Amino acid sequence: SEVKQIPFGVPWAISEGIVRVTGLTDKGAVILDYTDEGLARLYKEAGGEERDLAPWDLQQYAQKNWGMPFIYIEPDRWDKLVGKKEVDIVV
Repeated sequence: SEVKQIPFGVPWAISEGIVRVTGLTDKGAVILDYTDEGLARLYKEAGGEERDLAPWDLQQYAQKNWGMPFIYIEPDRWDKLVGKKEVDIVV
C-alpha cells in the first residue's frame, strides 16, 4: 500500500514519540495511536493540570497546535490519564 496525504504534524509527532503507527488500512491510511508519554504531554501542554479538560479539548489542541488528525482516546486511557479510579458499585 502507498501512504498518501499524511497530515503535516504526523512525522514530527512520530519523531517526538507522541504517536506511534499501529497499522495501515487497505486504502493506505496510517492508523495512529498516542503513546502513554505522548498523551501525558498533550494533556500537560493543553493545560489539563490547571483546568478540567475533556478528550475533545485535547483533540482540538492537537489539531490546532500540532497539526494532528483526530485520534480516538479510549475511555480507560482517559480515566488513567486524569487519575480517575475504578469504583465498585454494590447493589
